[in-house]
Amino acid sequence: MNTKREQFPADNPNPVLNVAKDGTVIYSNKAGEPLLHEWGVAVGEKLPSSIGNIAKNVISRNSPEKMEVKVGKKVYWVAFHALPEEECVNIYGFDISDRREFEEKLLGSKAQEG
Repeated sequence: MNTKREQFPADNPNPVLNVAKDGTVIYSNKAGEPLLHEWGVAVGEKLPSSIGNIAKNVISRNSPEKMEVKVGKKVYWVAFHALPEEECVNIYGFDISDRREFEEKLLGSKAQEG
């Protein structure tokens, strides 16, 4: 049973990352690679300070944070969730590109009406 649960992040079609308190990327599934590439890091390396500071704040406050990250033509909603007992953060990404595109089209059509 444990192996199935451990396999879950690897099989997830959405980005799943795990980051240590010092900002070092401990784990990334295949879907997380575009985020790592955007941030210019690989597993075993430290996140850029802007992202690493978010991870530190999430751990110290034990309060989740969210942000949008644009990667090429894709837009991800990225959520940071602390695991205080392990002094690390799980980062979950969700591709919201289609929703963003729809919102932009909707705003564009409203601008043409007004």
